[in-house]
Amino acid sequence: MPSFACREGVEAPCFLQVGYGVFVTGDEVMRLDTTRLHVTIGFMISLSLAAMSGILGCGGGGGGSGGVRAWIESDPASAGESTEARLMISNPAGVAGLDFDLAFDASSVSVSSVTKTTVTRNFSIVYNDQRAGSLAVSMANATGLTAGTGELLQITFRVDSGVPPGSYVPLSVDSLRVYNSIPADIALREVSDGEIYVQ
Repeated sequence: MPSFACREGVEAPCFLQVGYGVFVTGDEVMRLDTTRLHVTIGFMISLSLAAMSGILGCGGGGGGSGGVRAWIESDPASAGESTEARLMISNPAGVAGLDFDLAFDASSVSVSSVTKTTVTRNFSIVYNDQRAGSLAVSMANATGLTAGTGELLQITFRVDSGVPPGSYVPLSVDSLRVYNSIPADIALREVSDGEIYVQ
């Protein structure tokens, strides 16, 4: 079992238990290669992390005042090319984990990869893209984020070669849940969908 570091100024690594004997440490991104598992396990993950943090004296953070705002940004792309979409967040103070689904048109785009950013470099992330037109993501850390605005996740999409120029492919954020390390839900002020413009 991974150890937890709770010394001053040291980020505590965490783990996700996604199955019997299967652990993802804080510097990994894991893809679930099954259609039977749907990733909405963040709250359970956070419970495990909070239990360990409590034993070791790690404090839990609260959400920023005013609620969290989350949205999707993306770059345009031509048919047959790859492009990047980004999950953005503002007012993230205390955010230690989240779950969300991203819905898209599977006949127009497909997921190539999911990547952490510098903001979430210490998070454990699990994702499932085995259901057509759906990406489910769960991510958690033993300590919360600080204030500001940042990029939490990068998602690379491949645009189908048959998508006509001038098209917009919607990226819909569903069932977004944000919580701290206690764990307790953090209020969402606004969640905005995105789109990929095919040029």
